[in-house]
Formats: sequence, C-alpha cells, structure tokens
Amino acid sequence: MKNPNFRNPGSGGFSLPETALAVAIASLGLLAIMGLLPQGLELSRKTGNLAAETRIVQQISGEVQQVNWSDQTTAFPVGNTPNRYYDDQGVSVEGSETLRIAYVARVEVPGETDSTVSTVTMPGSKDNKAHPFLRRLIVKVASVPNTNFDFGPNNKARYSMHSFLIAKTN
Repeated sequence: MKNPNFRNPGSGGFSLPETALAVAIASLGLLAIMGLLPQGLELSRKTGNLAAETRIVQQISGEVQQVNWSDQTTAFPVGNTPNRYYDDQGVSVEGSETLRIAYVARVEVPGETDSTVSTVTMPGSKDNKAHPFLRRLIVKVASVPNTNFDFGPNNKARYSMHSFLIAKTN
C-alpha cells in the first residue's frame, strides 16, 4: 500500500524542454510587442500634430470670421500676412517667446483679383458665377520652430494647407 504523502522526486517540476518552450513563447511575444512600439510612437506623434493643427485652424478661422466681411481680404491678403507662432499644444505664442514655438502658421483670404482660386461657385450652378456670400480661407501650418519659415512654393512638402469656406455673417 502506497503512502499518500509520498512524492516521486522526478515528478515535481518542469522538464528542460517545457522550460525552453515557455521561454521561446515569451520571447516571441516580447519581440512582437517591441516591433509595434515604434509604430505606436509614430502614430501618437502624428495624432498630436493633427490635434494641434486643428486647434490652430479653428482659432484662426474664428478670428477671421469676426473681422468685417468687407475688410477680410485687406486684413489677410495673399502673400502679405505675417507668420503666427504657436506652441506644441496649438496655443498662440508671442514673438518674444521663441523657445516655445513649435508651429508656424499663415492665414490668407484671397480677394477677387488674386491669382489663387478665390471665387466660390455653387455645385450645379449653370452660370458659374461667384457666390457673393462665400469666401475661401486658406490656413498654412508648418510644424517647425523657425520664426522665418517661408510658405513659398519651394517648401510645399514641409507644411500642410487647409482650405475651407467662410460665409458672410455680418
């Protein structure tokens, strides 16, 4: 009759193949997670940039819409508006705080005589006349801490351009 408290010395642990298999599975999982880490960091950076740019564009569009309709094209002329500076959260920064600058933006409201596409026609319009109560607003945003950034055609790959319509409200 066997003693129920008696244990066979060879049956109490893991064998070498079991241990090796467990280490292999754990290292495979760890390598998969480490491989996804750079993609996650890149996605997080892009999301932060997009959120800051959205904040900048919303702030500028609200500011433009508060300017009198007849003064918008002279207040924000194409190619002649000063750069605006923002921190990494999309909050406006004064020129003296150059260490906090993370984004540079420029706003333009093309007038009827500008070479940029400024006239807005309604879809389905048969006469293609410009709509008198709509105007195009262009906001260019660069993710660079350079106060002298040039938004010219040679730097198009370095900034994003947001174009949308504003309506006459006043």
